[in-house]
Amino acid sequence: MIANIRIGNKLLCLLMLLMFSAVSLAQSDKEIQTAEYFFRNKEYDKAAELYERLLDKSQNKFYYQQLLTSYIELNRYRDAQKLVEQQMKREPRNIALYVDLGYVYQRDGKKSKAEKTYLTYLCAITVNISCESIFHASNCS
Repeated sequence: MIANIRIGNKLLCLLMLLMFSAVSLAQSDKEIQTAEYFFRNKEYDKAAELYERLLDKSQNKFYYQQLLTSYIELNRYRDAQKLVEQQMKREPRNIALYVDLGYVYQRDGKKSKAEKTYLTYLCAITVNISCESIFHASNCS
């Protein structure tokens, strides 16, 4: 009898957990759809607010890109720069983020910083390509 009660309690807890998870997923889906709606309709201030929350919950590249675009369209260049720099810390090997940072500087009218950032990216690509070529050549002989 006691064993049946314990099993029943565990089952009840499991069902409650599943219900809360389903509600949470439904809220996230609604939040994603709403953010996409605002973004498509160029209501970037509302979209940015939602994408900030979504990105906090899940480090999704799509949310990052949408939030970055929203910040840029709102001329919130400091926020855009900060976002890219945070992403660079999370993904230090993702050299493509230098293009994002350069673009933020470019849109902000910081031509010199943009050029320097783009050059950093080009140098990183050149080094990466050279290393891959050397590695490939040494393994082929």
